[in-house]
Amino acid sequence: MVILDAVSQGGLAWSQKEYPTSADRVVQGGTKRRILAELKREGACTIGSLAGALGLAPMTVRQHLATLERDGLVHGTEQRGTVGRPSLRYVLTDAGAETFPRRYDELAALLLATLAGPHRETLLSLPPERRADGLWDLLADRAVEPFLPRLERLPPRQRIHAAAAVLDCESGLVDVRVDGARVELVDYNCPYRRVACEDPRVCAWHERVVSRLVGSEVAVVESQCTGSNCCRFVFFITDEATPVVKKGTEDG
Repeated sequence: MVILDAVSQGGLAWSQKEYPTSADRVVQGGTKRRILAELKREGACTIGSLAGALGLAPMTVRQHLATLERDGLVHGTEQRGTVGRPSLRYVLTDAGAETFPRRYDELAALLLATLAGPHRETLLSLPPERRADGLWDLLADRAVEPFLPRLERLPPRQRIHAAAAVLDCESGLVDVRVDGARVELVDYNCPYRRVACEDPRVCAWHERVVSRLVGSEVAVVESQCTGSNCCRFVFFITDEATPVVKKGTEDG
């Protein structure tokens, strides 16, 4: 299963406050992990901005950054302002970005198992021009299948957080933002980024996965493959019914 099955095994029938979040996972990883996660979310950061965001003393942040830079995970560059001494701004290096989860092996395993399994005949029965799309649809169905029995029993707002927990197991850095009926799932770490940027069908497949998990079509308003620091999925819900998407949704 591409999306880790730990959530499925543990069950999703928790209260909303008990759903594990990316923030919980990052805190459990220690101060250096929190710094890496903040840089992943925000891009270039100063010592002061990191200290403020993480509630740490600037000296503590400075010491951890020195270790991370020594290990090749972050890089600091001077940024000169109009007055005063230049400030250092830190960013993740390629090696730092690779400390976040990657799921290429799991995607390949899912693909190979689908092609070699009983679904192969279903795919071959489709017209040749439809087989590629049929394969990606089937991969999305198989990816979410272990979770749907539990997710479909939840009210819409609880389902959002449960789905986000599943996605967070996959990428390690997913945030949920709810503003009335508008919901954003913001993923700061695409675990398939390299292959997704080479083949847009991978992005489309992951959009299908998110859509099936939340029970609604979603609008992708930002993507890491087009230069954003996150993949942002937007949809709308009501408390009484299945989540619904508003066509033509744009961020902001």
